[in-house]
Amino acid sequence: MAQSKRELIAKNIEFELKQIDDPKPIFVTREPIQVSELSDKQFPCVVIRTAGEVREDITMSTSTNRRSGTITYELECFTRKLPVDTSMNEFAEAIEEKLSADRTRDGNCKLAQMVSMEVDTDTVTPYGRFTMTYEAFYDYLKGDV
Repeated sequence: MAQSKRELIAKNIEFELKQIDDPKPIFVTREPIQVSELSDKQFPCVVIRTAGEVREDITMSTSTNRRSGTITYELECFTRKLPVDTSMNEFAEAIEEKLSADRTRDGNCKLAQMVSMEVDTDTVTPYGRFTMTYEAFYDYLKGDV
């Protein structure tokens, strides 16, 4: 069975984040983690989550039922370097630059972009934590997802 576009896009995001050089993410995963169990050498790190999806019909024809979808991914990012604000800003910029280089996610979507970033202000120094929301818009024929 062919992989869905949502899976191909998620895998591409994971692959591209692993290619960042500076600051290089040491740990990139799509699996849930316990941050408290990470060693200091595993920072900075990113947890990629498929957060939700909105779909709608583009055509009304039953023979060519074309649909569109917008998938939301959350990139939960962690740093451990002082100054914390600078390390978070540098990491966020590196992530956004890397993902902006190919906004089609290797041809699997029409447009992908970072839409927001939220900083967790309750994280204790020297740790920094922020979540970037990334959306991918794609279309498909019903049954091809």
